[in-house]
Amino acid sequence: PELFATPEGRLLATFPDGSLVAPEKPARPGDIVILYGTGFGTTIRPTPGLATSPDRVVNPSRFTIEIASNPLEPARLLYLGLTPGFAGLFQLNLALPPTTPPNPEIRVRTPAHDSRPNLYLPVQT
Repeated sequence: PELFATPEGRLLATFPDGSLVAPEKPARPGDIVILYGTGFGTTIRPTPGLATSPDRVVNPSRFTIEIASNPLEPARLLYLGLTPGFAGLFQLNLALPPTTPPNPEIRVRTPAHDSRPNLYLPVQT
């Protein structure tokens, strides 16, 4: 799995309203954010081309999401699947924990692969 980020290491993320999470508009602990990436594997309804509706990945429990090296509680991963309207673009909808520190590193881990290190999400506490 790989998360998309700027060359400076800031994760590409939005709020549910589609606005960009950025240093000038950071997320806060408890917010829902949407991260984008690729390489999350097979979906429940393998759809060639554009996903026209939400399509979750098979067995999302094989992924561990870490925020500042702390595993995200599974209930806080609200969705992991294809982004409707985009071919091959995955999204992770997360409810940030109340203990999220400022600008945490976020990683996605599987038993075989990890996403790149040193990618951070703009968060202000």
